[in-house]
Amino acid sequence: RAFLSGPPPNDDLAAATLMTGGAVIGTNINATKQPGEPAHAGAVGGWSVWWKFTPAVAGRLAAATHGSAFDTVLAVYRTQSATPSFADLQLVGANDNADDSRNTSRVAFTAELGWTYYFAIDSASDATGAVSLNVATPPPNDDFADRTPILGSSFPLVRTGHNTQASREPGEPIHAG
Repeated sequence: RAFLSGPPPNDDLAAATLMTGGAVIGTNINATKQPGEPAHAGAVGGWSVWWKFTPAVAGRLAAATHGSAFDTVLAVYRTQSATPSFADLQLVGANDNADDSRNTSRVAFTAELGWTYYFAIDSASDATGAVSLNVATPPPNDDFADRTPILGSSFPLVRTGHNTQASREPGEPIHAG
């Protein structure tokens, strides 16, 4: 295991690691909180790391921290500034403890062309360690408003799909307990 003597390379907003989608891994060991940095998802934190992403096409995206080694918080911001400060960032969404999992935080949002999206991952407690950020397209019927009708008159009705990067909407019940 490598010993880190300083902060990770993406410790500061200005040094956010560029990502193209998919999954990235890193660490928040020795990370710091910058002066003026917001409390991501309401957590005071202090060990934030940053990634940035500029979409090539507009559409729904979901970002999640599943696979991280500690209780994460996730905040997604957007800006059109090439060299943003915290004052330039617009909050898109933030989360702590998605789907009743302490180590996973998740934000689903609609990405628009012309914007760069910044992902801040911080600790909800004093923990540090391996960080995982996964950005993908959620299923088209992720939200109740976009549900897929099941049509047909013969049984069994067979439909296929997936729930990869699917989310629970605010107020959505916990199904089957």
